[in-house]
Amino acid sequence: MFMVAAGRLKHRHVVQTIAQYARLVENGVRPQFAPARMAVGTEGNLFTKDTEQTQIALGLRGCSRHDERRYALRCSMPSWART
Repeated sequence: MFMVAAGRLKHRHVVQTIAQYARLVENGVRPQFAPARMAVGTEGNLFTKDTEQTQIALGLRGCSRHDERRYALRCSMPSWART
């Protein structure tokens, strides 16, 4: 389950509202995935500048573009990360 709350909110109200909806969701069968393995030939680059900013980019194996779960994953991504 993935829920997002934004704006001028009270924490207690958000928790109560999410709890109400969470009770409506039925438990499903947990999918089985292959365990992650270390990638061979990984590489990294480090670029430095005299600023007070830090950025990091990670590339991870995801689901196939034909996987039916891809839409749910896309909904959980920020708009700038969608291609």
